Amino acid sequence: MKLITMSLLLMLSSILAFSQSKIQGRIYTEGSWFIPHSEDNTKKGFSTGGGVLVSYPLHGILSVSLGAGYRYKTNEATFYIPDDSGSSSGGYGETSYKLVSETFPQHYLVVPLKFRIKPENKFFLEAGFEATWLLNYDIVNEKPEYNWAIGAGYHLSTKADISLSYMQGFKEQGMGNKNRDYYGQIYKNRMLMVSISYAIFD
Repeated sequence: MKLITMSLLLMLSSILAFSQSKIQGRIYTEGSWFIPHSEDNTKKGFSTGGGVLVSYPLHGILSVSLGAGYRYKTNEATFYIPDDSGSSSGGYGETSYKLVSETFPQHYLVVPLKFRIKPENKFFLEAGFEATWLLNYDIVNEKPEYNWAIGAGYHLSTKADISLSYMQGFKEQGMGNKNRDYYGQIYKNRMLMVSISYAIFD
């Protein structure tokens, strides 16, 4: 995984080393429906974020972009924990359990790498992956966490784009806090994302 991260940084350096006239800089914002796949009764949530991208044409209709941004996600999980009050609502042998719900806010640093094919004047296809770092939990299984993505988009104008993509994690992610060891969750990331970007220079 460290090799992939270093490859991303090397590619960014390589892009910046090319002629400035071929590089396009963009800012983007995103919103998504977060649908984590989990064995727990995990409820869906929302995600939002934004950042910057640099794009470079590779050959003909193919281009590559690399960026950095911030993403906020939140979802709610329900699960059973031991009940010290004496009231039972789980029925697991002699031990009493109770059902609790916990909201999990997640703050991420995101580094996306995307390849774009533009077969038509207005429409384009995208595919790639991203490395993300979960910042606000003591215990994190996958750090960085890697997701793959595929989608399509449309040029709203010469500078503005809109795209719809599906994103999924390569591995299950798990996180929690040391002071609340039974409050945590494990899930595989799945997201349906809408993104809007705008060219600030080219």
